[in-house]
Amino acid sequence: MRRGFVILIVGGIFLVVSALIAIPSIYALVGLADSMPSNITAKDVMHFTLNMNQTAIKESLRSIGIDAGLAFFGILVSITLMVNGIIALIGGTIIIFLDRRRSKHNSIPK
Repeated sequence: MRRGFVILIVGGIFLVVSALIAIPSIYALVGLADSMPSNITAKDVMHFTLNMNQTAIKESLRSIGIDAGLAFFGILVSITLMVNGIIALIGGTIIIFLDRRRSKHNSIPK
């Protein structure tokens, strides 16, 4: 009878951990989006690239790419944990009801 409650607890833990991973990842993406200029065109990027040091631009783009990649990976992991948590909550609830039905049927005096 305990297995259903354990699955419910694990599902709840998955949901909490997924929220703890998703919130910082979303804030990181929002911060990254705020740091980007909003009115930039391809012509501006080309002009800026031709007038700046190529190494600095490569390092800046690499840093932005790593930050965005880690944030999206965090969101992906959080979504996976959230789905698993929901499945565990549903499965734990079903197991609790099945165990209760079996215990009621087994306790009938003969």
